[in-house]
Amino acid sequence: MLPYAGVTTYYHKREPAVAVLDHAHALRNGFTRSQNVISELSHENIGFYYHHADSCMQALELMCEKHKLVTGKKVRSDNNVLFEHVVWLSEQQYKNLEEQYGKRRVKAAFLKRLKQYAESVKKEFGFEPLGIDLHFDEGHMDNSTGKFIRNIHAHVQFMNYDFTKRRAPLRHLMKKGKDHRGRTHQLNPNFELLQTLVYQQFKGLGFHRGKSKLITGREHLTKEKFVKNKLESIKLSTSSLSKRNSELTQKLQDKELELSKANELILQRKKDYKWLTEQISKLSGLKKEMGKAITQKCRTTLASILRKQVLDSGSKKNRRTPK
Repeated sequence: MLPYAGVTTYYHKREPAVAVLDHAHALRNGFTRSQNVISELSHENIGFYYHHADSCMQALELMCEKHKLVTGKKVRSDNNVLFEHVVWLSEQQYKNLEEQYGKRRVKAAFLKRLKQYAESVKKEFGFEPLGIDLHFDEGHMDNSTGKFIRNIHAHVQFMNYDFTKRRAPLRHLMKKGKDHRGRTHQLNPNFELLQTLVYQQFKGLGFHRGKSKLITGREHLTKEKFVKNKLESIKLSTSSLSKRNSELTQKLQDKELELSKANELILQRKKDYKWLTEQISKLSGLKKEMGKAITQKCRTTLASILRKQVLDSGSKKNRRTPK
């Protein structure tokens, strides 16, 4: 099989574009996840972003702000604001180059050519480049060898706006035009040219021109369906998490109320304990005083008894001895 390099294009409205750009970001740190992504290989991914942005999403936001400044209007929500180019490459040829020149050097060379491709698209059609995310962490297992076969590809993102001509080029790009006989072209020459632009960048690295693939309604609907399903899944997950958060918040408030009541009860018990301690202390003092009083009273009574006995004895003695 010949080592091909080609491009497949998609276009997206604002809402699905958010999910697409989140998924494509090289760092894989967004809210979307793909089953065929091997996270252990995600560190191999690399990205480059225009307009001093940190991601294609941020670059798109910056360009939407620029659009507002230039035209005085926001980008309409029903406009196809994002034009995505997925540049795919033969894994075997890429691997051969890695073995010959080293991974780091080959990766830098491909990123450089992808930049040149993005700039050639802008020059030819006017689309505003947003950035590039080159992926090495997607693919499949070869059942015969048990090895992981990488699906090496790059997401080259464009805003569907030409700031020089102040128009959305995608509408004009979609027109097939007519041949010299006045018949509509079977294949869109504009998309044929995109394949050529990719081939021009990678032919020097041993790649052949990829077969043309038009943006068909079916392909577009498939991509839209994927993104919409992903967004619906995220919305359902968010709704579920919000409901769960409300339930936990209510439980937390109930526990806080119980804790408040418990603290009040503890405070009351502390007051009761203090009062009882004071009463016990008073009773202890009273006990001592009563003991002391009893002891003193007994001594007084004993002394009185003794005095009485002495007096009685003296009286008897006087009666026995007459004067």
